[in-house]
Amino acid sequence: MINLRVKDKKISVLITVYNNEKYIGRCIKSLKDQTYKNWEAIIVDDGSIDDTPKILKKKCRDKRFRVITFKKNKGRVAAYNYGVSKCKGYYIAILDSDDIALKNRFEEQISFFNKNNTAKIVASWAYLIDRNSKIIREMTGPTEKRKIKEKLLLFNFIPHSTVIYCRNYAKKLKILPLNFKYAIDNELYLKFLRHTDIFVIPKFLGKIRYLTNSITHSKNNKLTVINDDLKSLNYVKTYFSLNNKKKFYLFLKKMQLILKLIFYKLNFV
Repeated sequence: MINLRVKDKKISVLITVYNNEKYIGRCIKSLKDQTYKNWEAIIVDDGSIDDTPKILKKKCRDKRFRVITFKKNKGRVAAYNYGVSKCKGYYIAILDSDDIALKNRFEEQISFFNKNNTAKIVASWAYLIDRNSKIIREMTGPTEKRKIKEKLLLFNFIPHSTVIYCRNYAKKLKILPLNFKYAIDNELYLKFLRHTDIFVIPKFLGKIRYLTNSITHSKNNKLTVINDDLKSLNYVKTYFSLNNKKKFYLFLKKMQLILKLIFYKLNFV
């Protein structure tokens, strides 16, 4: 375990949760188990109607926790942006309520920031786990800055619950607040890439839970997902220079999404 120094700045851990009584306790435990102790947790309960509020009350008695409860469900983006506005740390770390941070996550990321003064946003590799916490596969990706950018412009490979970034930098450049209805992780990365590099630590620092009833896989949210994917492609086309090969790939991907959109609209009628 590292010794805290003056330059080891506070992390605000942002957790948004809605009706997640089964996994929120494990998520909070993984936060308490961190070897890096200079953190606060901002937890936004987005109007949960299951036992999530009771679990939060029981598990979050530590003074480092601040639980904010919405009376009605407002959606993840509203919960995220409100939570960000309450973060006071130098860094904001994302931890989704389904997911688990390995105990050395923050230690490794703070160490990386201390060794790389220009870094403003850092992520890592992660394990994909099922509802029983069994590892399904490894979530890896490029670690060289140029390759990270090239891939992120067309495909989001970064596990959101491994991301940590400089709060003031994001506010100053108007990266925050976020506006997409679903793909706020992709929006965050693309906004950062307009101004700086994204770094990926080639270590497994988190466990990302795959649930078939999540917003990504719910039939009722397919249209939202596709529309935000189209927004991402339009954002890339507007703000980034692409060679002809990538332009063609972007065009094909856009056409594919439009066809999916038509298909789902026809089936929802």
